[in-house]
Amino acid sequence: MFLTCGTSTTLDYSKTNECLKDAIEESANYLKANTEYRPKIGIICGSGLGSLSDALENPVEFPYPNIPNFPTCTVQGHEGKLIFGKLSDVPVICMKGRFHLYEGYPLWKCTLPVRIMKQLGVKLLITTNAAGGLNKNLKNGDVMIIQDHIDLIRLFGHFSLRGPGPDLFDFHYSPVNILYSNKLIEAALRLPKELG
Repeated sequence: MFLTCGTSTTLDYSKTNECLKDAIEESANYLKANTEYRPKIGIICGSGLGSLSDALENPVEFPYPNIPNFPTCTVQGHEGKLIFGKLSDVPVICMKGRFHLYEGYPLWKCTLPVRIMKQLGVKLLITTNAAGGLNKNLKNGDVMIIQDHIDLIRLFGHFSLRGPGPDLFDFHYSPVNILYSNKLIEAALRLPKELG
């Protein structure tokens, strides 16, 4: 798989992490140069939840084709935009549309936007998605909070943290049970009750 790094250099990603690192920096620098927002929270708006970004104050939109190194959304209903703005005075970035292995993208390209968010200063990532469940009491439209998951993708030799080393990310391996913040889960369960 090839990725254009910088303006004219094409490198084979399987031989070097520098290409991915360069792509992350190039994309982040483009976004920093074109918005004053410095987001602390990243939100991936999954299927049916793209309207969440409509709540952003003073939004600044970047269609994916305009962002260096970004893939193109092919899933129906995924708009393909990064939107910067504020929610309750907190700078955030929303991703309207994401990328999937089943679209033919390699895993590193599916994770590129999250790596760019980290480079932009995002400290908290909130992901949403449409998902099925085994509980027969669940109905379409019910909101669920994921507390843990089974990382089946590793069974097929994929690892989402593969890429540049600790200078860009804090770890290369992480058990999935620590990916979910108990503090945020408790707040997500408590706040709807408090708000009525």
